[in-house]
Amino acid sequence: MPGGFVLRKSARDDPDYPRLLLDLARPPAALHWCGAVWPPPERAIAVVGARAASPYGIEMAWRLAADLARAGVAVVSGMARGIDAAAHEGALAAGGCTAAVLAVAPGTAYPRESRALHATLVARGSVCSEFGDDTAPRPGLFLRRNRVVAGLARGVVVVEAGEKSGALTTARWARRLGRFVAAVPGDVTREGSAGTLALLRAGATPVGDAGHVLDLLDGAASGETAREPMAARLLAELSGGPRTAAGLASRLRAAAEEVSSTLVMLELTGAVERRPGGAFMRRSKGGT
Repeated sequence: MPGGFVLRKSARDDPDYPRLLLDLARPPAALHWCGAVWPPPERAIAVVGARAASPYGIEMAWRLAADLARAGVAVVSGMARGIDAAAHEGALAAGGCTAAVLAVAPGTAYPRESRALHATLVARGSVCSEFGDDTAPRPGLFLRRNRVVAGLARGVVVVEAGEKSGALTTARWARRLGRFVAAVPGDVTREGSAGTLALLRAGATPVGDAGHVLDLLDGAASGETAREPMAARLLAELSGGPRTAAGLASRLRAAAEEVSSTLVMLELTGAVERRPGGAFMRRSKGGT
């Protein structure tokens, strides 16, 4: 096999088949994989985003992944250039566990410039795919790959994404699975932030550091995923008309600090606007 990697296979009824994938309506019949850690830990977060990422996006992905890894959380991504690669590299730099999901055979370093990263992932984490040795990369396979990325994680963090980014597909799969979706706010004047802005406007939770993500993960572990993320809850309340931050905190029985910080994030993304007197109002998709 290329690079001397030993390719293994886990069928759906095997004990080492990742249990989280069984939540998919149509789980892969089997996963081909190579690496030192299998199956990936279930306390995992997918960190994904654009290939043509900005320096800010690269830094945020690396930092988030490294801090999550230090907290004992596995990082899942797709080994693509840009945000994905930075997420894997951050987790590895912190000495943590990271798993890559490919749209080609797991023994194939794709893209080619990821050969060194691929070798490190095999040595210290894992690389997997539902596709075998004879699979050539095709656009449709990357979209199929994204459902596995979402399926292996308790939640998805989109760091940076354009309007048509494949990372948005990963986020949609996470929502179908009942997993949380979070996004890192970016420069709204950049085309590369259009996708994350759309996610935030649709109720994804804004996150700025690993602590925010760990709060979401801990909520999922304690069964609080039935409770909507704060951003979504605020948007739902504001659909009924303008409300103050204090009034929202009272109605939602939430901490005033969390409500205020989330409202600021929603205001920055254009999802809400501040009205005279300090009240907030939800903006329509077409504007005010």
